[in-house]
Amino acid sequence: MPWIEAYPNAYPDPNFPSQPNQPNMKDPNEGFRVFMLAIAASMGYALWVSLAGAEAAVNAPDRQLDATYERTKSFGHLYVLDVYYLAVYRFPIRFDGLPASRPDGTLYLEGAQQPTGLAVDRTGHVFVADWKAWGVAKFAVGATGHRSPISTLAPKLCVPDYLKVDDPGRLYVHCNGDQTVRIFAKGARGNDPPLNVIPPYFQNEFVSDYTVSDAGTLYKLDYAGPVEVYKHPLRHPPQVDFFLKPQDGYEFNFYQVLALDQLTDHLYIEFYTRAESPWNKVNYAARALGEPRDPTPLDPLIFTGDCGSMQWNGVGGIVVSGQYLIVSCSSSGDVLAYRKDRFGRQHAVEKVISNIYPGEIAIGP
Repeated sequence: MPWIEAYPNAYPDPNFPSQPNQPNMKDPNEGFRVFMLAIAASMGYALWVSLAGAEAAVNAPDRQLDATYERTKSFGHLYVLDVYYLAVYRFPIRFDGLPASRPDGTLYLEGAQQPTGLAVDRTGHVFVADWKAWGVAKFAVGATGHRSPISTLAPKLCVPDYLKVDDPGRLYVHCNGDQTVRIFAKGARGNDPPLNVIPPYFQNEFVSDYTVSDAGTLYKLDYAGPVEVYKHPLRHPPQVDFFLKPQDGYEFNFYQVLALDQLTDHLYIEFYTRAESPWNKVNYAARALGEPRDPTPLDPLIFTGDCGSMQWNGVGGIVVSGQYLIVSCSSSGDVLAYRKDRFGRQHAVEKVISNIYPGEIAIGP
């Protein structure tokens, strides 16, 4: 058996005795192979480190967009209330804040009759105000299709229209009947009493909109223009800390919609005026926090005809989403996106959503 005798360990045979005295037949090229394997391993590691660094550089957002990127990761959708089809559309938002043109979910509001207000909390619950149907309805997280609310809130002697939710989950309800803003605890339902009631500050006050900062400051916009700032809206009795009177340079204005940029502390106020041509929509940013003084507006954003020409129903709502100001145009049936850094008459506008009946809009997960 010459083959087995030459390679006794290559084909073990139980009948063949072991040969401990067999001479060690060492491969003369073994050292060279080990050396080449070491070089290949080191080159592979260097290539992996280089590729990982390049991938991190490509995928990392611009430093100026870091905060925006983090925020849009947590708030990933634009919610739009369709007041005609009685639905809430959910549009995904990309990293810079621009929403997609097609929804990835639609919630049809079972039992709704005349929805007016929309809010979304940080967990994804959807709140809809409908004074004819339920008062305020709460829908489950991620609910799509034809759904009924999981709970309802019926504030006494209140015609609810606008809704807001703060960071801890408290629900702010504007009552159109008595022009109060009522603050309810997280999870309130039925006839639960409010935690606090913010009454009108001025005689014959008409609240056109309001918003709440992440820090819990309430900004309440009167139709005539002053913004009432409540740093502690749960304080008893409620107390206005200071006012913001927009200095826009126009003589005949009606202020309708309010939005706060949580990253830059800019306050966006939509109004219309007869200053240059009939009922142009003008939007501008003003410092919302800091010293209690009249803010100087930044470069104005002139809507001209972007949002339609109906005098009393041009803008349904505005929200700040990353690098964009998202505007719901009730009269034209569009949702527009304006770059925040391109104000003025040469503003950049992008029609992102069309052919719906948009009312209130909100940002949520």
